[in-house]
Amino acid sequence: MVPVFLNSPAEGIISNLEAINKIAELPTLLNKFVWLQNGDKVPQTVDYLTSIGIIALAGDKKSIVADYKKIRNMEAELIIQTN
Repeated sequence: MVPVFLNSPAEGIISNLEAINKIAELPTLLNKFVWLQNGDKVPQTVDYLTSIGIIALAGDKKSIVADYKKIRNMEAELIIQTN
């Protein structure tokens, strides 16, 4: 099992959470915890306490690594509007 902490590169208002919807389709997905909605204020991620979500992956190493990369690509599509 591998936890993947979703990161916010800056403090601001999050949008485009739809970008991570396909996480639900990943073959190694064990569980998904995202506590935000579009329009919520998020902190800049500096540790696990300031992450914007946790994705638990389980399976063989090769599949987990492939899904980890997919998650990071989806995460890069999130929009954080700073002041």
